[in-house]
Amino acid sequence: MTAAFWFQIAIAGLLVVLALLEVATAWYSRWAVPAFSSAVSLVLAAWLVGAAGGLRRGSRVAHRLSLAGLVLPLVGVMVAGAFRLGTTTYVTVWTSSGRGDDVASWLDRLTWWSEVSSVANAGVSLIALVLAVSAAGMLLTKTSRRYFARAVN
Repeated sequence: MTAAFWFQIAIAGLLVVLALLEVATAWYSRWAVPAFSSAVSLVLAAWLVGAAGGLRRGSRVAHRLSLAGLVLPLVGVMVAGAFRLGTTTYVTVWTSSGRGDDVASWLDRLTWWSEVSSVANAGVSLIALVLAVSAAGMLLTKTSRRYFARAVN
């Protein structure tokens, strides 16, 4: 259970990084407000950290919560991919910066940031996805199920 515990902690950290990337993108663009997904990422990160603590103690409830926290987002990603739904949604709130920035230079910076954040987001998401599949696989093995079946709580 040690590997599954550390994978969950790593996934929670990566979810926080994804939420921070989304907030940074919203701040950098000055007109986008991060959507609900960054809040969901932070809630899921807290869920996984809490469940990981119980998992370390051998709690059956934590085992089930860990599986739910790992499997449900994976199902969500598959459903979103099947229906071609985006994972990030922005609400446009256009405001004047009041700084007299040149629009072309601002768009160049925004394009640069968009490319950097897309690559970072894809890399972090891929690592989190691999860790989630691995951790869920570890928790679904026969040995793991037997271990948690004999747990008292």
